[in-house]
Amino acid sequence: MQIDPNILGRMKEDIMGLGIGGLAEFGLTLRTLKTLGQLQVDVEVALSPKMYDPRLIKLPRAGRVALYKSLKKRSISHVLKLWPTKLVELRGDKDFPSSFKSTVAAKLIPALAKDKEIDWIELLRVPGRRKRRVTSPRVLSWFAVRAFVAIENEGQKKGMQTTEDRILLVKAYSESDAIRRLRNEWKRYEVPGLSGAGYLHRWKLQEIVDTYELVDSEIDPKGTEVYSRLGSRRMKPEYIWEPFKASNNRIRRMP
Repeated sequence: MQIDPNILGRMKEDIMGLGIGGLAEFGLTLRTLKTLGQLQVDVEVALSPKMYDPRLIKLPRAGRVALYKSLKKRSISHVLKLWPTKLVELRGDKDFPSSFKSTVAAKLIPALAKDKEIDWIELLRVPGRRKRRVTSPRVLSWFAVRAFVAIENEGQKKGMQTTEDRILLVKAYSESDAIRRLRNEWKRYEVPGLSGAGYLHRWKLQEIVDTYELVDSEIDPKGTEVYSRLGSRRMKPEYIWEPFKASNNRIRRMP
């Protein structure tokens, strides 16, 4: 039996409470929230930040700042005009607040949360309902575990020792769980082998360098980020980015 995609979409939206936080804590879903009708609910509304507009790159820096402020101001003005009550407590910067607190009829919240200028709405207090602690079910996630390995040769006392920078993918509940799940892999990896000259050698784990939880739950063959680490480098003339010079758009190969 096939389920109508529209019905399935409504079911999913009702379960997730898209754009509304605190539903589960108050024992609510989108559907039951609407049935509360005119009940006045305390909420906090996060304003969606206007970070970029295609026109910005074509303007000089002073013009970009002016346009950004104009877009942000327009966004905030839109939400305040849309909001059913004028009793709001602005939070953050005086001229460009990041959120506000207010009280609003429960049945209006789902529709308000869909507005493009509202990031999300958090339920703070629902009269007649006690907020409870909700524990999320444990979910397996992909983790990349980066390790430093040394190749140990029997009796070697001098010269250069070969090392390996190795990254393994494993599904686990946390970073510590990911490391624990790979213990047997490291034991298997360091089982000694025999060289043609009769000497033993092994690949020995030296340390776990880093662990990284993947953002995506599935590995996409078209491309999935499995590891990332931010660093820094001293600026050089060849690193300077000037968007309006075509030569700066080339990707330079690392040596």
